[in-house]
Amino acid sequence: MSIYKGTEKVSTINIISSIDTDEGTATSADILEGKIAFSKKNKLIGTIPSIGSKIYVPTIVDQNILSGNYLSGNQILKGDSNLIAANIKKGVELFGITGTLETSGGSSVKKETILDTTTSTSKQDTIDNWSSKVLIKDGDLEWMNLSDLVNHWGGVEVSDNFIGDASQKYGIYMTNWTEQDTKTSILFTTPIDLIAGELLITLNCNISSWMNQTMNINLMTATGETEAEILSSLKEKISAENYDKVITTTYVGSSSLKDTSIIETLGTAGRYYMYITGFKKADNSAFNLISIKTINF
Repeated sequence: MSIYKGTEKVSTINIISSIDTDEGTATSADILEGKIAFSKKNKLIGTIPSIGSKIYVPTIVDQNILSGNYLSGNQILKGDSNLIAANIKKGVELFGITGTLETSGGSSVKKETILDTTTSTSKQDTIDNWSSKVLIKDGDLEWMNLSDLVNHWGGVEVSDNFIGDASQKYGIYMTNWTEQDTKTSILFTTPIDLIAGELLITLNCNISSWMNQTMNINLMTATGETEAEILSSLKEKISAENYDKVITTTYVGSSSLKDTSIIETLGTAGRYYMYITGFKKADNSAFNLISIKTINF
C-alpha cells in the first residue's frame, strides 16, 4: 500500500516507537505525590507531599513547615495589631517586643508624658528639650519644628514668640503667636502606646486674660517603618482629617496655670500620635501649653 503526503508519494516512513529515558535522573522523591513520570525506562509515581493554603495562629509551641513539602497555596502567619508593648506586662518579651504595661491593684495602668516644660529654666531649655518632639502648623506656613518656627519669627528674645516666660513655665504658646489670624495646630511626634479602656488626659496651661477657646485633641495611628514614612502618613491623615479619635474641650474664662482633665473611652489599643487643633489668635489673651499627660487604664 502506498502512502501519500498530499499528492506526493512517500517512500520512507520513520516511526518513533518510544522516547529514550536512559539519561533520566529523577526518582519518586523528586516528583509531586500522585504525579507520574518515566526515568531509565521505569514508571515513577511521585511522593512529594503538597501543602495547600493554610493559616497559622501563634501558640505557645513552634509550628514547623517541614522541608520536603511542596507549598501549593499561600502560607499565612497571622499577626495582631494588639501585639504592642503597651499590652504586654513590663519586662516580658513576646515575639521580640518587650512589654511596658504596669499593673496596680489588679488594674492595668499606662502613663505617658506628651509635654512638660515645668523643668525648663529658660526659653532655650524648652527648645532644646521639645523641639524635636513638636511640629507646628502656623497658619499658611509649612510645618516647622519649634526651634525653626521661633527663629522664623525673630528668635527667643522676641516677646510672646511661641514660648512663654518664666511665669508661664516656658510653655508653648498656642494663641496670640503671630500677626496671622488663622488657626494654628501642634503635632507631637512621640508615639503613645495605648491599651483599650479609659484614657485620662490632663493639661496644664496658662491663660493671660479672659478667653473662649475650643480645643480638639485628635489621636491618630500611622503607617510606615522609618521616621520619615511615619511623619508622611500622619500629615496625610491630618490633610484628610482622618482621625481615629477626636476629643473636644473648651477653655472659657481666665485662669493662670489652669489644670483641665478629660476622660474618654478608647475602644482600640494601638500606637497613637496626638495632634491638637482649634486654636485661633485672640486679641486680648494668650493660651500657653505647659504640660500634657495621659493615664490609660
